[in-house]
Amino acid sequence: MLAKTAGELIAEIKMLGIPQNKCYLLVEGDFDYKFWVTKIIADNVELVNCSGKENVIKAIEINGEQKLVIMLGL
Repeated sequence: MLAKTAGELIAEIKMLGIPQNKCYLLVEGDFDYKFWVTKIIADNVELVNCSGKENVIKAIEINGEQKLVIMLGL
């Protein structure tokens, strides 16, 4: 699996149609994803593996500039 850039991650979220009732939890990698996927039970939370801390930070910055969705980075 190739790592995606922060811009590619934001583009994918945009392609999903940006549902108003969904929020996104951005995590740094596979370990975090595997941990959090067992903890998130809400249907309106989308877990996103960003393949690195830098991508989490940059995706949060892009989202803040474009005001797309509710997003939290861990």
